[in-house]
Amino acid sequence: FLYERGNYDKAEFYCGKIVDELENPTPEERISALNLMGLCRMRKEDPSVALDYFHKAKNLLQKNNSSSETLLGIENLRLQENN
Repeated sequence: FLYERGNYDKAEFYCGKIVDELENPTPEERISALNLMGLCRMRKEDPSVALDYFHKAKNLLQKNNSSSETLLGIENLRLQENN
């Protein structure tokens, strides 16, 4: 909701809470939060930090043997790697 409203700082902050402070987040919650943090950084024109978040999400996705690449928004990572 915050991301859609353009409040990228708060969206990234609360996603960080999910990643760092939530008790027992599911892998899907962590992957989604990391991906959204990357999208926030892209909107804030900080592609190097965004890429770091996308890589963390991708690694977690692979570690959990998930085939749901759409959950990650893998296209964002591919776009960044090609730039």
